[in-house]
Amino acid sequence: MPKFTLYHCPGACSQVSVCALEEAGLDYEINLVDITAGRQNEPEYLALSPLGKVPLLKVDGVVLSENAAILTYIARAVPHSGLLPPADADPWVQAQAQSGLSFCGGTLHPQVRGLMSPQRFTTGDDVKGIREKSAELVSKSFRYADQKMARGWWLDEWSIVDVYLNWAFDVALRAGFDGKSFPNLASLSSRLSERASFRRMLEVDRIARTQLGR
Repeated sequence: MPKFTLYHCPGACSQVSVCALEEAGLDYEINLVDITAGRQNEPEYLALSPLGKVPLLKVDGVVLSENAAILTYIARAVPHSGLLPPADADPWVQAQAQSGLSFCGGTLHPQVRGLMSPQRFTTGDDVKGIREKSAELVSKSFRYADQKMARGWWLDEWSIVDVYLNWAFDVALRAGFDGKSFPNLASLSSRLSERASFRRMLEVDRIARTQLGR
């Protein structure tokens, strides 16, 4: 297998990539990027990631950005991992998995960031308005997701989409969002904790926070 290095910040969506690497049983190294201290904007990191984002996966020295792409790459590199439906699965099933990744990364992600860090979406003083609108959009998205999760998982069985969805819900809760109206999402973390890869992801984040002095 290639050499894998993941650029990661604890609490960021890069923890989903950590879980994927763990679930796939891959050996990998972690390079911490403290985005709370602005390290993602330093020239050395921007040379690797011009947009200054995590996660970033380096594979034998070549970098791959964007969570959805990284998760899909890991799933295809280790086909038996079960992270996503296999390449020979029914096209509809594959499309549902892609729908989940797109929903988490393209819809939920900016919405929960608007809750957590509204100041990042304006150069003015309308932070309150951004947060209120983000809360409205998040509520709509979580209603949809909670209905999808009535059967337990986004797909018919566990996939890495569930971990990404849980991350978004957790960010919203940390931002003060009231998640009581979404029971299937509120119980998702407990169900995910039954998987060793998820527990290891949490441990990786705990260690990383200690290393960053948080």
